[in-house]
Parts: sequence; C-alpha cells; structure tokens
Amino acid sequence: MNMDFLSNLLAITGVIVLVFMYNQWRSRTKSKTTKKTKSPPEPEGAWPIIGHMHLLAGGKPIARPLADLADKYGPIYKINLGVQPVVVVSSWEAMKECFTTNDKALASRPDSSTAKYLSYNLALFGIAPYGSYWREMRKIAMLELLSARRLEMLKHVRISELSTSIKQLYCISSKKYGSGKGVVISEWIEQLTLNIITRMIAGKTYGEDVEARKFRKVVKEFMFVSGDFLLSDWLPYRVLKWVDMLGKLKNIKRIMKELDLIVGSWIEEHVGRKREESKEGDEQDFIDVMLSVIDDSYTQDHTRETIIKATILEFHAIVEREIRKKLKCLHTDNGGKYTSNAFEAYCASRGIWHETTVPGTLQHNGVAKRMNRTIVERVKCILKMAKLPKSLWAKTARTACYLINKPPLVPLNFVIPKEVWSRRNVSYSHLRVFRCKAFAHISKKNRQKLDDKSTPCIFVGYSDVAFGYKLLDPVNRKIFRSRDAFQEDQTVADFEKSTKLRDVITPDLLPSPELSQNARYDDVQQEVPELQDPMREIEDQEKRDEGHDENGVEQGEQPP
Repeated sequence: MNMDFLSNLLAITGVIVLVFMYNQWRSRTKSKTTKKTKSPPEPEGAWPIIGHMHLLAGGKPIARPLADLADKYGPIYKINLGVQPVVVVSSWEAMKECFTTNDKALASRPDSSTAKYLSYNLALFGIAPYGSYWREMRKIAMLELLSARRLEMLKHVRISELSTSIKQLYCISSKKYGSGKGVVISEWIEQLTLNIITRMIAGKTYGEDVEARKFRKVVKEFMFVSGDFLLSDWLPYRVLKWVDMLGKLKNIKRIMKELDLIVGSWIEEHVGRKREESKEGDEQDFIDVMLSVIDDSYTQDHTRETIIKATILEFHAIVEREIRKKLKCLHTDNGGKYTSNAFEAYCASRGIWHETTVPGTLQHNGVAKRMNRTIVERVKCILKMAKLPKSLWAKTARTACYLINKPPLVPLNFVIPKEVWSRRNVSYSHLRVFRCKAFAHISKKNRQKLDDKSTPCIFVGYSDVAFGYKLLDPVNRKIFRSRDAFQEDQTVADFEKSTKLRDVITPDLLPSPELSQNARYDDVQQEVPELQDPMREIEDQEKRDEGHDENGVEQGEQPP
C-alpha cells in the first residue's frame, strides 16, 4: 500500500516537474522570437501554469482587479490566463480604435473547445473564424433572414404570440377564469421570447407539455454553458485536452446531443414538407428560406443541415443577448450609399429597421436638406473668417457639425441635441476658437534635453476618435491629434477681448458702402484678395515677437 502511494506521488511530482520545465523552455524561446516586436506592459508575478489568474481571485467582480491593473499599467496591458496571452483594453478610445478603425484585424476569434462543441465544429457563423465561410454565412443571414423585408413579413408572428401570451397571463392571474395566483414575470417573458423565436425559425409554438419543458431546459443550459470555459483551453499541452476534471466537457456534449435531436427533427419536418407541393402563399420561416438558399454543394466545410442547425442556435443567442437599448430605426433617402446590399447587411446585422423616403417627395427629407445648406454656409464663413485654405474644408465641416449639436435647436423646442442623445449635461469648457494659435506639447522621447517643450500649431477642430484637439503643424504641414495643448485664446470670450479680432475681421469680408441698396449681390464682381498662408503668418508673428521684421532683419538695422 505504501509502495503504491510512493510510486503515485513520484509520478505526479515528475509530471509537475516536466510541465514546469516545458513552460520555462517555451517562454524563453517565445521571448527570443518576439523580442523585436513591441508588446503592451505586463504585470509582474505570473506563475508558471496559471499565469496571472491569482491576481483575479479574491471574490471580487473581475472588473475591479482589471481596473486596478489598468490604473497601474495603463489603458492597454497584457495578462496571461494560464499560458494564453490576453490583451486587456479598458478605455473607450482604445476600444473604438480596435473595433472601428482596426476591426478587420480583430475580426477572428480564438480557438476554444467550448466553441468547437457548441457550434458544430465552428459552423456557427457567430463563432466561426474570419474567412470566406464566415462572410458567406453572414451575407445569407443578414440579407435573406434578417432583412427589413423578411422581418416585416413575419411581423404578424410577433403580434400573434404577444397577444396570445397576454391573454394567457390574464386568464392565469384572474380569479374569474383561473386560480388568481401570482405569476413569475421573468418566466412568462422567457416563454414568450422563446415562442416568438421558435415560431419565426421553425414555425412551431411550445406550450406546457413535456416536450416544451424539455426544450426550454436544454436552451437554458445551452445559454449557460456558452459563457463558460474549459480549463484545458488555457493550457498549451495537447496531452491535457482530453482531461475533464470538472465534468464540463461531458455536460456540453450531452446538451448538444439533446439540442441536436430537437433541431434535427425541425429540419426533417421542413424537408418532408418541401418535397410536397406547397402553395405560393404559404408562410415561410427561417428554415424554409435556408433550405431554398443553401444546397448541398454550397460549401465544402460543412453540410447544409449543419449550417442550418448552427444558424438557428445563433439566432437564439442574438435575441437572448438583446436586452439593452440600441438604434432601432434609421430614416434615410434613396441614395446609393444607403440602398446598397452592404449597407442593408450592416443594418440587418445590428437589428436596425431601415426606412427610406418616397422618391420625388422632398418634404420627407426637408430637415436634412436645409441642414446641409446650413453646414455649407458655416464652412464658408469659418474659412473666410479664419483665412484658411479651402483644402481644410473637411476639418472645418466636422467642426461645424460638432458645434451644431451643442446649442439649443428650434426643432427640438430649444433643447440641446447632445443632451437629448446622451442624457447628460453638455460641457462647454473644452471649446476653443477655430484657427487660434496653439502650442502642442512635445513628449520627452521626441525631443532633446535643451529643445523646446512645445511647438506652435493652428487649432483646426476636435478629435472624433479620441479625446483631444486637431492641430495643424505649419512646419511639417501635417494634422495631428494632441490632448496636451495650450491655446492663446482659451475661450470665445477671451478671443472677443483680444486685439486679434481686428486682424481677423478684415474690411474685405464686410459689405461695401459704395454698393447701391437696390443692387443685387450676385451681380457685383468683387476682387477677393488671396488668402494669406496661415503658416507664413505664424512665422512672421514669431519674428515680430523677437524684434525682426517680415524679412528677418532686426528692427533698427538696415538691410544689406
């Protein structure tokens, strides 16, 4: 007995030592290969096998220790969950940069045993890696299943199920028709949602029988395990992939086996119904549409039945996750950029109802057309007053649109649009005078010890990607963003008090008194002087401040 215990102890110790040695060897080889690449900061104290998992323990919500690490290492840092490196992004600016500007680079998904077993070997397009199969299945789902036309055709399904559920709720809770007992609203809403989804997908409705309870139980378990993870996913050793210490993998296989039988019976019913002669007016659910669109030779990766099963599970997950307020309706004109297949797929993928105006009816789009004229006139006025070249019209237009949402508007009964949209008070402390002289801070890594800490620039707008200002560098002729910038005219009030107002508002921008009151402005040809180069203006101003004239000669000194 003692010999068996010692042999087992030696075997376990040997395995642990081998695992530790392999982990050290792999970390060293990986550090040599990735030494030249720049990686985010990483907290210290990673253990050989579990990595930084011990930093996330302690009974607190996982967001709190991650936030503490972000305060210490910055908005972007790296941790090791097991031996798998994970990048943590904790600022909305970086999130926008990742999922809007560089969304294609992050479109794929990591390999996971949970995802593999729950999605028919990655046939579910919401979990499938980015590639040709994902693009084709997303195109089918968004254009054939979730398009505005298809949802409008199935509108009566949602109305019918909602009406039936409300009647059942009244009968159960009423003392006249039922027992008058209380009703658990969460369970009632869950059953209503499940019936709507099931009827839209398969044309079936579940009541209170044994089959319905079994189906609801399997769907609940599927949604629960889809957010769980297996310990083997975070271990690099392929020999441990088959180890199921907590029985989670066995539970996942059981759930998918039961769910596969239910979904498979739905498909068999629709295939048998399709073989029979059907009328044109028959109602088509999602499975009917997918059977007509996808054939056996459509893709080489998965069979037609597998694709349909995976897509059905994806729709269940989408509706279950849709619990927050999002954009529901979008009203546009019939322009090509709004009626393309790509834009329709974009709206359908996010559940946005797209409405278009009637062709030839300008009244439907009058507000937008009038606002377009207003923006154009503001751009022209800003460029004229600031004496900037027309090449900056795009930055000027963005600034004009940014400022339009700040003051109260008449169509909104003198309510500020920004407050209506964000439900927060609008701050005006960050507003600056367009074209004012600014000084952008130069970081230590970009300057020498005795160099200037700032560089003169021109303020040309507000950053729409991250917090900061858009500044024009007059020397390098480039526009960049900077958070640490100092403007000479900090606010509009300071600008009005400064002497620069006389230099900006020149007589050529004012109406001439020589013009007759009856003369039309369009008939008068005025010679508008060429706009001064703002970069040249800044250089001349610096020379004047140093005691030089515009030619670079000191005042009081005769030029050669």
